[in-house]
Amino acid sequence: MSEFKGSKGEWKLAFAEENKLAIRTSQGILMKFWKPDKYPGQDERYESELQETKANQILCSKAPEMLEMLKRCEARIEPKDIHISLLNDLRQLIKEATE
Repeated sequence: MSEFKGSKGEWKLAFAEENKLAIRTSQGILMKFWKPDKYPGQDERYESELQETKANQILCSKAPEMLEMLKRCEARIEPKDIHISLLNDLRQLIKEATE
C-alpha cells in the first residue's frame, strides 16, 4: 500500500490573515480558507457560509487521522467479514489518497 506523501504530523486549525482561516502543521500553513464576504442586510447568509467554511476547515484538518483510521480498518478486515465491494471501495479510497 502506498504511503501518504503529504505533510506529516498533526494538522491544526489556525488563523492566517485577517479574513482567512488556516490549517497548519509545525512546518507552516498548509491551506487557507477565505471567510465569506459580509454585506449589509445579509447576516443570515454570512453566518451560514461562515459555519460552512469552518466545517470544511475542520473536516480537512482531520484528513490525516481519517486516512490512518481507514488504513487500520483495512488491515484488520478480512474479506469474509465484510461485503467484498465495500472492502474494495475502502482500498480504492486509500489508494487515491496516497498516490
